[in-house]
Amino acid sequence: MATTKIRQTVEGYVKRMNHADIEVLNVAVAGNIVLAERVDRFTYDGKKIAARCMGAFEVTGDKITAWRDYFDVPR
Repeated sequence: MATTKIRQTVEGYVKRMNHADIEVLNVAVAGNIVLAERVDRFTYDGKKIAARCMGAFEVTGDKITAWRDYFDVPR
């Protein structure tokens, strides 16, 4: 996904967000790949959401050039 698309996607989420708290549990780096295990806690449109996540980021220079998130949302 191009950097512009990533920015547009994130901006769309942020516009709906009333609150955000990201708890980083673990980080691993190998070359230009960063893995971040975390708990995302958001309030979207007044509804609280919490999810355990694993993010895989590809970094070029100081920019994220690819971003994949994997979620474990409790039911």
